[in-house]
Amino acid sequence: MAGNDVDHWQFNEDICILFDAIVATFDNYSNQDEAATFSNSRNMREVMRETYTNDMSNRISDRPDYSDKLMRWTYTYTYLPRHVHLVYAALMKAYTPEHMESFEKLKEQPIVCCVGGGPNIDALGLCIFLRAVGCYGTLTTKVCVLDKYDDWRHTWEDMKQQLSCEYQSWMPQTEWAKFDMCSSLYPRAFFKVKSFGIINEADIITMIKSLSTVASSAEKMKLTVDQLMKKMKRGALLLFIDYAKSNAVKIVQQALSSNRSSHRVLHDELITDALTREIYSGSAETFTDRMEDQPVLGAGQNIMLLIHRFA
Repeated sequence: MAGNDVDHWQFNEDICILFDAIVATFDNYSNQDEAATFSNSRNMREVMRETYTNDMSNRISDRPDYSDKLMRWTYTYTYLPRHVHLVYAALMKAYTPEHMESFEKLKEQPIVCCVGGGPNIDALGLCIFLRAVGCYGTLTTKVCVLDKYDDWRHTWEDMKQQLSCEYQSWMPQTEWAKFDMCSSLYPRAFFKVKSFGIINEADIITMIKSLSTVASSAEKMKLTVDQLMKKMKRGALLLFIDYAKSNAVKIVQQALSSNRSSHRVLHDELITDALTREIYSGSAETFTDRMEDQPVLGAGQNIMLLIHRFA
């Protein structure tokens, strides 16, 4: 129990520091007076709330435009704490004695691929998990984010610059490659693109809340996930987390069924863990009051699947 208390304290401290960094970058994304920028950001938040609260199955064209820098900041402000917590909590739940062998490579500076990874939040959750299980120094060899918007790199760098050298030392060096899961390219052709060689190299691939945003094209997405699984190297892990009621869960399960001779589920669980206002520093709490809007702390109901390629 004492160890769990220490992990909880360390996690809250990490999230507090990261959230402070997001707050500190606000001025970088404000081209007007503070009140007007706050208002614009709240309007963007409403678009996201409508988009991500409901199944996007019939509204692919309504996805937020993250080429806009304030939209990117608003997403990071709104969702980074919860998203990082989901990844961290999922890995901690799966990190059990019977699965230790499958986790060994993750503790040796893994290569990471984040599908639909936006501002690199998946890798942050992974790194905080690795620190919690005793890893130090450089935590990853390489991280590649596959996303429709590679402008996320700027949001990531702005946030890193607000952190101390101590924190920057364990944050992953990351590259972005354009990847649109709604591409008209047939999935088999799509995965032949040179940029996606990272999928063959990765020790862990993450798909966190990215598949539900494109779940309307169920048959096509099943082919995409099927091809992704086939590209995984032996011993690699795929961490999937998405809304429990989303069609995304069914899509992954169907792709998994097609690859059952080589892939298996190591761990599956319904995750409902939520954050509290403990993650706010005094200055961050003051900022959220001025903003008149807070990040999402409740997790809702999410299914996590940790999939292992064994052959």
